[in-house]
This record gives sequence, structure tokens and C-alpha cells, in this order.
Amino acid sequence: IRKFFVMAGCDGRMKSREYYTEFAEALPKDTVILTAGCAKYRYNKLPLGDIGGIPRVLDAGQCNDSYS
Repeated sequence: IRKFFVMAGCDGRMKSREYYTEFAEALPKDTVILTAGCAKYRYNKLPLGDIGGIPRVLDAGQCNDSYS
């Protein structure tokens, strides 16, 4: 695993609003996504695979579950 990306946000209902989905698809194969938003319901179904048995999409809850 080279990098972790925290993705917190929402693509919205409209098909034209796919920023997070497109970003998830474009990430290098050696990166992992930590989700913190409802956009995960769009890209967690993508065939992103795993790295050494660790899924490339890990659910970290919703936006309000995250603290900085």
C-alpha cells in the first residue's frame, strides 16, 4: 500500500455528479480509500480489488463520524 485516500463527500443523485466515483476509478492500484461519506455507496460496488487481501475500499463511516 503506497497511500491512503480519505474520501468524504457525496456525488448526489444526478448521474452527471460523479466526481468521487470517477476519482476512485482513477486512483492507482496500490492505494486504499478510507470512506467518510455517502459517496461510498457509488464506488464501493466498483471492481477495485484488494492489496494483499486488504480491500481497496475501507468503510470509515459517514462524514459526521470523522474528526480532525
